[in-house]
Amino acid sequence: MVVNSSTSTFIATALGKGLLLPGLVPIKKNDSCHVEQKNWSVVRRLVGYDRYSSHAALESLNRLYDLLRLYINFFQPVMKLVSKHGARVHKVYDTARTPYQRLLEAGVLTEANQQELAVTYHGLNPVLLLKQINENLECLWRLAERPHEQPKARSHSNLVTAIYEATIQVR
Repeated sequence: MVVNSSTSTFIATALGKGLLLPGLVPIKKNDSCHVEQKNWSVVRRLVGYDRYSSHAALESLNRLYDLLRLYINFFQPVMKLVSKHGARVHKVYDTARTPYQRLLEAGVLTEANQQELAVTYHGLNPVLLLKQINENLECLWRLAERPHEQPKARSHSNLVTAIYEATIQVR
């Protein structure tokens, strides 16, 4: 958010009257590196750093994000770091579980939310999801703007490997 004199006056007035401003989150200097790390771990490794400026590319990216969200959260187990100790850092991880499994085990969901997620989970086919992700990636790569290069031919067999590598945890 850009803060100028009118914005700061509005914020001071709103805070003085006790109004909550949900968009105002204290910014830490090192926040952006954590966000970019998460982007790199899934999105950047699949999509890459190509430039996309067409409406068709935006639609393809949105479809890809929706599919990746389902695939990552329901079918890709992650090992979470439990502790690290010792002079030579020894990391201890828990068993690999999907974010969906971790959410169910946390016990923070209402029964209705658990049922809704269960219906979503049982309606998904991981093989079909991967096929749709691959199709969207191929479409997206064709829409990339590359000013001085010929488009790179990416083989379909490498896409599944790229998705797998993008979703496993790197130690």
